[in-house]
Amino acid sequence: MFISRVRSKGKNGRQYISILLRHSKRTGKKVVSQTLAILTGLPDWLLSIVESAVANGKDSATIEALVKSSRSQLALRCAESFGAVFLVHEVAKACGIVGALGSTDEGKLALWQVCARVISPATFLLGMVRNASTCAATALLGIRNTFTEDHLYANGPWLCQRQSKIEKKLWQTLPQSSQPSDAKSLFFYDVTSSYFEGQHNELSEFGYNRDKVRGKKQVVMGLLTDSTGEPVSVSLFPGNTNDLKTFSTQVDTLKNRFGQENITMVGDRGMIRSPQQKETQAAGFHFITNSTAVMRWSAMCPPRWPMRRNSTTAIKTSRRSNGTSAHSSMDTSKSVPGM
Repeated sequence: MFISRVRSKGKNGRQYISILLRHSKRTGKKVVSQTLAILTGLPDWLLSIVESAVANGKDSATIEALVKSSRSQLALRCAESFGAVFLVHEVAKACGIVGALGSTDEGKLALWQVCARVISPATFLLGMVRNASTCAATALLGIRNTFTEDHLYANGPWLCQRQSKIEKKLWQTLPQSSQPSDAKSLFFYDVTSSYFEGQHNELSEFGYNRDKVRGKKQVVMGLLTDSTGEPVSVSLFPGNTNDLKTFSTQVDTLKNRFGQENITMVGDRGMIRSPQQKETQAAGFHFITNSTAVMRWSAMCPPRWPMRRNSTTAIKTSRRSNGTSAHSSMDTSKSVPGM
């Protein structure tokens, strides 16, 4: 854009100056100018500001000078951010999160907590309140006009009480849950922990600290996923809970909450031992885990017994000191790298 002054002569011989706001564009091999506005009637102070704005582009100082002028009736207003909230909300609808949380005030607040964490992952609760005031969250998500950090804290118990229902609804919206498939029959489970800086938490206890931080209470977290790695359930336990004691919760979740039958659960040897194996079989499930018997046998193998390519090594019976026996096998028929 540019400002052009066009001189013309009237019938009485008087000269006139027209001030035009124009825009040039190329049409074929010719450059054509298009008049966007006639600025002839503007006062000199306003015309000089417009000329400066056109010459300097989107210069904030020029725009502020226009607004702060004593003769200006204009005002600056920052529009609410729209794009990020709209995109994340659409993804949440496609994933079934909006339907799972519901249309209550608590559900809408929980939805904003999800969206805010996606938009800005390190956002804390007070930051969520501030972000909501600068974007179109109220209009797009339909949440209440004003809410505070206390409202978000109070929303925690509401989510906790409805966790099983929410996870069940999300499970029903997964593509693989609509019809049987091999991917649906395999589930992975493991635990981790996270420590607290404070002391006042219902689940915080001293326990095995995976973060190697001494003197801090922690909470144990269990994650259950399907074969594609899609999370289907999250569980929290006191910080002093043994990994083995968390496994029965997952068996119950899969059997009673998700209505699964004849599935296979996968866990490491610290997660699925003899009691857990019996519990899994009692529920009509299968399991895959690392056998401690194989580990003990492998440790005793002399170096002159290497595993050869395309060979099968079987451990039929491993006698223990108490007279009992363990049966397991190990197949190495597939190619082993480096051999």
